[in-house]
Amino acid sequence: MPRRQSGPGRTIRPVPEHKQGRFRYEREKFAAAGLTPVSAELAAPPRVAK
Repeated sequence: MPRRQSGPGRTIRPVPEHKQGRFRYEREKFAAAGLTPVSAELAAPPRVAK
């Protein structure tokens, strides 16, 4: 299975058809969850502020 590319123009795989009733793709995952991202101290991905 190919990895997703990060950054602009990255490859986005849609939710597989058999999972579409339970899951959806959200580009802005923090906003969809009502969370505020902040920079992580030791890792590259953001962490939750609240």
